[in-house]
Amino acid sequence: MSEPAHILVVDDEPKNHKILERLLTAKYQVHCVDSGEQCLSSLETLDADLILLDIMMPDLDGYEVCRRIRSRDATRNLPVVFVSAKDSLEDRLMGYEVGADDYFIKPFDHQELLVKIDRLLASKKHSDALSERVAQANSIAFQAMTNTSKLGEILNFLQASFTAETYQQLATTLLNTTQSFGWSCALQIRDPNQTLNFSDKGSVSPLEESIIERVRGKGRIFDFNRRSVFTYENVSLLIKNMPVDDAELYGQEKDNACLLLNGTQARIKALLAESDRQRKQHYLVEMISHTNELMEKINLSYAGLRGESYAIVEDMMDKLNELVPRLGLEEYQETSILDIAEACVARTREMYDKGIIFDHTFAHLIKQLTRVVSNGDTESIQFKQLIARLR
Repeated sequence: MSEPAHILVVDDEPKNHKILERLLTAKYQVHCVDSGEQCLSSLETLDADLILLDIMMPDLDGYEVCRRIRSRDATRNLPVVFVSAKDSLEDRLMGYEVGADDYFIKPFDHQELLVKIDRLLASKKHSDALSERVAQANSIAFQAMTNTSKLGEILNFLQASFTAETYQQLATTLLNTTQSFGWSCALQIRDPNQTLNFSDKGSVSPLEESIIERVRGKGRIFDFNRRSVFTYENVSLLIKNMPVDDAELYGQEKDNACLLLNGTQARIKALLAESDRQRKQHYLVEMISHTNELMEKINLSYAGLRGESYAIVEDMMDKLNELVPRLGLEEYQETSILDIAEACVARTREMYDKGIIFDHTFAHLIKQLTRVVSNGDTESIQFKQLIARLR
């Protein structure tokens, strides 16, 4: 059952207090004061639902009291009913001018007053409910605009993060975004080779570093008091001023933080992949350079050996041509020996020519491989084909 409405009676005549108390007490909670000053003072603590206000009073008249009631935000919409012995048109117009809701002449009809009080209270209740709905709608609209604005900031961050080429650039972009949200943050970025700490205050305290490290095994989000730590594989964010007093906003801010860190984690992974690709490419370039140097040395040695081998075979052929005629052999025997020697020379020449062709082919392959690696195309089909040919 709802609480009875509170009615404040303002009149400097005690007998009028008694009349109105007898009339209203059965249905309402009645509070009586005998001056305008007491009325205004009572409204500081009393949550009145309607005021029955006399006009002629010694300190402040009813008109001035009504003006002051209407000038205060807390009482601007409070129903005010003048109850007065003054019945001129000017008095009623003045009552309307200062903001009264109704005007009764003493002596008044009791039943009519009760009906109008009920009507005014019902109207106030409806107005209060409507105002509450409007306030809720405004709050929802404002929150929607705020969320839309923050979503735009998050999208801007994601777009800017794509161009970050270092952890420092990425951290600066993220902290600029969190500052625009009104967050106070400490940030840690990790990879297999280093751990870097950043803060919108310039530096991360040793205690903040230790907290970030110790909660890494405590789940994605770790809350304590007004602080939350968001932990991903390569990044952690400590927010030091979470809105814990507003559950809805608290949840929205957590969602926003996760969106930002998902993007940050993805960019860190991309930077790590790029660093690994560059490292492998550098290694391949160095390996090819060393291979080139080694092949040049081998070629020089191999060319020398081929030349010496060819010279030995040619010398052997010259000596056989001189020796065979002096051996007293049959002609067919001499021919057989010289044919064998000629065949050996021919095979040596053939091997020499093939060696030259191989040298040119290998040098061409090394040149192509160097160009492919220099272009960063280490995963291309061309690269795989070159490796297969080298094997």
